[in-house]
Amino acid sequence: MGWKASCIFVSDRGPEIFRGPLQHEEERDAAVLRQLGIPNYEVDGASDLSAGIYPRDGFVYVGDYGGGLIVAEDHLPGWLIAEEGGRAISGKSTYAPAAADILFATYPKASVFALTLHSVVNLWGFAWYEKGQRVRAIWGSADDGVMLDIGTPFPEEAVAMEPGEPLDVYGEEICFAVSARMLGVRLDELPFEKIGLTRFKPVPKVSWLKSLFGRR
Repeated sequence: MGWKASCIFVSDRGPEIFRGPLQHEEERDAAVLRQLGIPNYEVDGASDLSAGIYPRDGFVYVGDYGGGLIVAEDHLPGWLIAEEGGRAISGKSTYAPAAADILFATYPKASVFALTLHSVVNLWGFAWYEKGQRVRAIWGSADDGVMLDIGTPFPEEAVAMEPGEPLDVYGEEICFAVSARMLGVRLDELPFEKIGLTRFKPVPKVSWLKSLFGRR
């Protein structure tokens, strides 16, 4: 394994949305972030999926393409994959459960693919939703093996594996194979630099003392 990722892909038009030119606007991306209730962020400029697929330093990346959406963020993918068990993937989040509910209310007929990969600890996992219902989810790691396996496996999963081999050996490959359902091609075949996103940086917290006695 050699990839890191923490992102979700949403489409209400099938994989076609991610095959053509993707147009997004900073203001629209910012509106998505506000609507999801992911707090304390501000626009930090233009970026692309090569930087955003695995956010660092608390950044969030969003691309709203009208019928398709990418959100790259630390906590929401883990919650979508394992719900309460997502803490083991990406830590505790105060907003991920509500953000997931808002996502499904905003895109009630969409397909949603949530992905997590971390090569250092051989962590891998994905979830697939149709019309707000989780139809498939699986995740695991080198240390823990398979931690969750619900729903009927997709045909792409069997193709990605050697017969008789344990699931956790092929975790990353399974995720790539299933990603083609959403993207039209495997994730590792996407032209990342051509998929524009808006980058959002955390807003520094101001203590109440500084707010009260700071410069005016």
